[in-house]
Amino acid sequence: MAKIVDIEEIPGGYSLVIQLKDGRKIWLNFSRRHFRRLTPEELQRILREVEEDYTREPDERERMMVRKLKEAIRGDHHGGSSR
Repeated sequence: MAKIVDIEEIPGGYSLVIQLKDGRKIWLNFSRRHFRRLTPEELQRILREVEEDYTREPDERERMMVRKLKEAIRGDHHGGSSR
């Protein structure tokens, strides 16, 4: 399961550094108010959801969105205006 490995103070709040079981790290930002109100149960739920979101296989729609994003970044897209 994912685990919290650090808490960094950022402007306006805090960033939870979460390490997935495969070693990747995810940063989740919270406002000071929201961070202070987090309960241990909510933190466990967040860790479970992050682990599920980052370890599941992407569905076809997500793969298409990633492909389009990569094309747009490379400038391979067709149509539209280029400025």
